[in-house]
Amino acid sequence: MDKTVKEKAFNAMSTNFFDNLPSEAKEGMVYKRLALGDIEFIVMYRNDGKLKPLMFLIHGGPGRKEQMLDEVKAYAQEGFYAIAPDAAAHGESNCEPMLNMDAWLETVGYIDTLIEYAETLEQADAKHFGVAGVSMGGTITFLYGAKGKYTPSVLLPEIGTPDFTGILNGRADCIMSLGHPIGVDTPEVWQYFLKKLQISENAFKEVEKYLNDTIDEIKNKAQELSPINYIERFINIPMYARFGGKDDTCGVGGVRSFIGKLKEAGGTIQELIIHEEHGHGGFPDDYLARMSYVKKSVGMK
Repeated sequence: MDKTVKEKAFNAMSTNFFDNLPSEAKEGMVYKRLALGDIEFIVMYRNDGKLKPLMFLIHGGPGRKEQMLDEVKAYAQEGFYAIAPDAAAHGESNCEPMLNMDAWLETVGYIDTLIEYAETLEQADAKHFGVAGVSMGGTITFLYGAKGKYTPSVLLPEIGTPDFTGILNGRADCIMSLGHPIGVDTPEVWQYFLKKLQISENAFKEVEKYLNDTIDEIKNKAQELSPINYIERFINIPMYARFGGKDDTCGVGGVRSFIGKLKEAGGTIQELIIHEEHGHGGFPDDYLARMSYVKKSVGMK
């Protein structure tokens, strides 16, 4: 991968977000859109000369980094070096459509690469970092705990899953990451994917046939990558996580099993909360409790 970091112009969504912030929220803030090889990301931090722990903010699917701008601002204002990348095969990442699990694992590699990049920055403390994500981003957060090169100071998965076997019950577009700057539902994306598979018509049925034909391989990959099978990696990692007891998107069965296995293994420092009456989000505000937990976990006062 090309290790040259390039600053890029913001798109309208990113520009409007920052321009519309109150002046006191923008004062002293550095806000940039950058590219490192295939990785497209936004950073925001207060330019005060102090070392700052990293916070990676991972969007849901099919989404893009701009969906995390409110969180980027919040963590930057709290003294973090906030980083929001496009997940692989999403947004503006220079990556072709792929199996969701491959995209998630590739995104774990993105985080590792960005940690190594942060080691070269004067105001970034790459030894202390957190990963937070929502929905697909929560699933990637779990996967970082299982497969990341570095040990996170804290993980904050929200409405994600540590058990990837559940995605096998979804439609083809739930199993494939088809994120793209022009949108996942556009014919151009399907044509791109069809060309990759060397199939020409009946797009959805052909993609489903491809997935059915390779289902054993996909099942094996889901089993091998599921974070619930790496519980020992999580025992000493602080986690603050919330899930919906009625979540019919990611499901909550894998989370319940994960919590049970973690307790059996001796995990006691994690705050894993299931809001039984909620579904895929819409939880009560917990900003103060969450931020207090995160700051303590990364060693901030």
